[in-house]
Amino acid sequence: MEKKKLQIRDIYNRMFPIVTKKITGIEVKEILSEGIELKESWYVYIKSKGKFQSVLTCMIEKDLKDALLWNMNHGKELSEEVKGLYLGEYVNIICGHALTDINNIIGSSSMLTVPRVLVEPLREEINFSFQETFCFKSQHGIMKIKLQYEIEE
Repeated sequence: MEKKKLQIRDIYNRMFPIVTKKITGIEVKEILSEGIELKESWYVYIKSKGKFQSVLTCMIEKDLKDALLWNMNHGKELSEEVKGLYLGEYVNIICGHALTDINNIIGSSSMLTVPRVLVEPLREEINFSFQETFCFKSQHGIMKIKLQYEIEE
């Protein structure tokens, strides 16, 4: 189990920079998460269901969010209604790539839920055995990821 736990953290730490660069052109690098406080953030929540059950919370500072959306839409402004859809899809793509690798490791299929995009934290009790927190920094700002999960044996 400990090996799987390490592999899951590594998968997400690999996918965030790779997919962010590929779909937005923005480079993000992992930084230590301890003591990191984000300024004005948006929150994206996505769950997985199946043998790998998880809740991932992606907190993205406003300036980084704006840069991601601008680049995803090739330098065109998005309406307020569409910004949340794009941001949710950004996290969905990353988590989809990660979940494919996780499914291969655990030998079973799990599925993602539709992402929820909010401007404030979700107040929901989650009681999974494992929790990881990691941060990524770019020239535009910081994103902080909180991953809580279970792997059914």
